[in-house]
Amino acid sequence: MLQVEYWGNSVRAYLVAASVVVAILLAVRIAKHILVTRGGLLVRRTASGLDDTLLQVVDATRLWLTLFIALYAASLFLVLPPGLAGKARTAAVIALLVQIGSWSSAAIAATVERVRDKKLAQGETAGLGLLAMIGFFARVVAWVIMILLILDNLGVDVTALVAGLGIGGVAIALAVQNVLQDVFASVSITLDRPFEIGDTIHIDDHIGKVQHVGIKTTRLRSLNGEELVFANADLLKSRIRNYRRMLRRRVLFTVGVTVSTPVDVLEKLPGIFREIIESQEGARFDRAHLKGFGQHSLDFEIVYFFGSPEYVLMMDTQQRVVLAILRRLSELGVSLAYPTRTLHIASGGPGDRDPGRDGAAEGDD
Repeated sequence: MLQVEYWGNSVRAYLVAASVVVAILLAVRIAKHILVTRGGLLVRRTASGLDDTLLQVVDATRLWLTLFIALYAASLFLVLPPGLAGKARTAAVIALLVQIGSWSSAAIAATVERVRDKKLAQGETAGLGLLAMIGFFARVVAWVIMILLILDNLGVDVTALVAGLGIGGVAIALAVQNVLQDVFASVSITLDRPFEIGDTIHIDDHIGKVQHVGIKTTRLRSLNGEELVFANADLLKSRIRNYRRMLRRRVLFTVGVTVSTPVDVLEKLPGIFREIIESQEGARFDRAHLKGFGQHSLDFEIVYFFGSPEYVLMMDTQQRVVLAILRRLSELGVSLAYPTRTLHIASGGPGDRDPGRDGAAEGDD
C-alpha cells in the first residue's frame, strides 16, 4: 500500500510529508512553551533587560504562520506541478516575512517598554511621549518594509510604488510643516534637555512649572494657577531661564540713610552690613559700598550670595538681614531716608507787602 501512487506521489511520500508537517509544528510549539515558561522563571532572576526582550520575541511566534513554512518543507518530499510548487514557496516566504515583522514589532515594543520602565524607576518622566512616538514609527517602518518585500514576492513592481510614496511623503511634509517643526523641536527638547518635568522656568514674561512635554506643545502651570501652552518650536526660539538648575542666588538691595548722617558713622556701616550678613547661615557676603547720592538719601548698595536656589529660604534669610540692619541702625541713631521737602519762609514787615496783591484784594472787596 505504501507504494501506491496518487497524483504522482506514493502513499509513503504523503506520510513522510505529513510527518514533516507535524514534526515542525510540534517542535515549534514545544520549543516556544519551554522558552516562555522556563525562560520566564530565569528572566525574573536576572537584572538584564535583554533576556526580557528575547522572551517577548519568542512569545510573538505564531503557529499558523509556521504551518505555511511546514507545508512548504513537506512539499519538498513530494512531486508537485511547477505552478503549485511555486505558490507553496511564495506562501512560505510571505509567512516568514509576516513572522519576521511580528518578531520585529515585539522587539521594538519590548525595548521601548524597558527604556520607559528604567526612566520611571529613576524618577524621570521627560521624553516618555517622544519615546512612545519613536516606538510607534519604528513599528510602522518595520511593517512597511515587510509589506514591500511581500509585494515584491507577489510580483508587484515596488519601484514605482516607492517612488509614489516618496512624492506623496514630500507633499504631506509640505502640508504639515508647522506640525513637523514642533515634532522635531520636541525631539530636540528630549535630547538636549534644557528643562524637565517639574522644573520652574521663565519664558519671556511667563513663569511656571513644567507639567507636560508633548509632541507638539509643552504645558506649564503658572504661579497664578492657570495653564500655559507653548508650541515646541516657539519655545526653542525663546530665552529660557531654568530656576531649578540654579546653584545659588545673588541678592542685591539698597539701604538709604539720611544725608545728615555723620561721616564717621557712614564709614562704619559697610563693616556692620558685612557682619550681619556673615552671621546668617548659607549667606556669603560679597560687597557693601556707599554708592552715591540719592535724591533724598545716601545710598549703600549691598550684595551677597545665598547658597541654596530655594526662593523661600532666600527670602527668610533676607528678612532676617533687613531686620538686623534696622536694629543696628536704630542703635546707632541712624534714620532711613524718605522723601522730604524743606520750605524756607521769609518773614517781612508791613512795608514789604506786594502793592499789586493789595490792590487786587481791595478790588475784590
